Amino acid sequence: FEATWVSTITSAIPTANFTVPTTTPGLLASVPFTNTSSSDAVSFFWDFGDGNFSQLRNPTHVYSTPGIKSVKLKVNNCFASDSIVRVINVDQAPNVIINPLSFNITLASGLTTTVGLNITNAGPGALYYAVTNDTPYDSLSIV
Repeated sequence: FEATWVSTITSAIPTANFTVPTTTPGLLASVPFTNTSSSDAVSFFWDFGDGNFSQLRNPTHVYSTPGIKSVKLKVNNCFASDSIVRVINVDQAPNVIINPLSFNITLASGLTTTVGLNITNAGPGALYYAVTNDTPYDSLSIV
């Protein structure tokens, strides 16, 4: 009895690539990374340039320190690996100055009053803010 085995394996080398919505994200902003590597990549290793890592295909990362970060993606398959590095510059924290201007507060009793408020960014970083409804107010609108 004689048997012959023939196996043909196509060895495709993966190509690493990714996109990010902005190369200048704000400090503490959630940054989504989209893996656009070739389809023959089967494992992924992200180095976000700040001591944090991920093995997800499309991770999201929050930078807690400003500055230039070299983000590296390494992809692998059974035959080879490839990597790519992109540089992003995380904004510095904003320098917020608050001066009275105007906003309305509706009290639980139904009465409305106007209070001053002016929010200004005097620093280099992007300003992100949210106003939340907190006791004893029912609603808040910025005028």
